[in-house]
Amino acid sequence: MKNHKITLTLIGLSIVGLTAETAQAGFVTFTDRTAWQNAVATYAVVDFNKISSDHNLGTSGSFDAGPFTLSASGPWASDNGIEAYDPSPANIQALNQDRNIDGTTYFSGDTDDGTVVTIDFDGSVTAFGFDYTSFNGGIPFESFKFGTYETFFPSSSGFFGVVETSFNAFSQITIQGDDGAWGADNFSYSAAPNLNATVPEPASIAMWGVALASGCGLQMRRKKSASHNA
Repeated sequence: MKNHKITLTLIGLSIVGLTAETAQAGFVTFTDRTAWQNAVATYAVVDFNKISSDHNLGTSGSFDAGPFTLSASGPWASDNGIEAYDPSPANIQALNQDRNIDGTTYFSGDTDDGTVVTIDFDGSVTAFGFDYTSFNGGIPFESFKFGTYETFFPSSSGFFGVVETSFNAFSQITIQGDDGAWGADNFSYSAAPNLNATVPEPASIAMWGVALASGCGLQMRRKKSASHNA
């Protein structure tokens, strides 16, 4: 299998009402965790719950989470790290903002001004997803890009996942943005071929039209095929 690097880039683009999966030839994105889980053959979850103390990626360096390593670089690198759950956290980010997902230890992220968060997997994977919340001002991730594929996060909180359907594995994800402080948890991944994930027609063609008309430069490489089901 070929290895690809995934780049998640952040743009202040808000899309409302996207609930079904969307697709381009080669991958499918999901906004529902159950649907993502049903699409992959097997998967594992890193929930950070056993971590009892904060780890700041900017001041303490990278963090080995087991199957992957987290790191951060850029002007706000020290605002990124593992936040041991506390109803009034004050260690990772100076604003005392609680962005936990389910009342447990989570990843506290801040990708303002081009700051980059990198997830390096120990081996190749074919699917990835996580729960996320609380972007500043409701600003979502701008786009999710890996290889020649590109998509984006549809809202300021929820679940986002991707499944590679052409059996091309990847081993790195980067999250980079212009303005966004956020929380993420329950990092889920699969290294198995995703035989259950089909490539349907996009759930909302209008969504892509709005993105293109807005000049956000989203490149679409969608293979039209009569065998693709809506």
